[in-house]
Amino acid sequence: MKTAINTDGYEVEVEDNTTVKTVDGVHYLLTPEQQERVRIKNQKWESGKVKRNARVEIVRLEAEVSQRRLREAALGSDGGWLAAQDALITTERNKL
Repeated sequence: MKTAINTDGYEVEVEDNTTVKTVDGVHYLLTPEQQERVRIKNQKWESGKVKRNARVEIVRLEAEVSQRRLREAALGSDGGWLAAQDALITTERNKL
């Protein structure tokens, strides 16, 4: 539980997971309009999760392609690793 100031200016006890605005260490309960803005913002953040994760995965996969891997692919001794890696990167790009 935490203490917050409600819209009438009184201190009230609220659950720890209650969304509040904190100013100089003092918690204030949000108005219904502010709560709606927070809900919309959180919804937008959640909907962008797939794209954010895809971008992170693309960077990770591309970082695995080293000069040695490229050299092995050019010599034909990589066993198709580079082609498989490129397919994984393409799959992630399609999520964008």
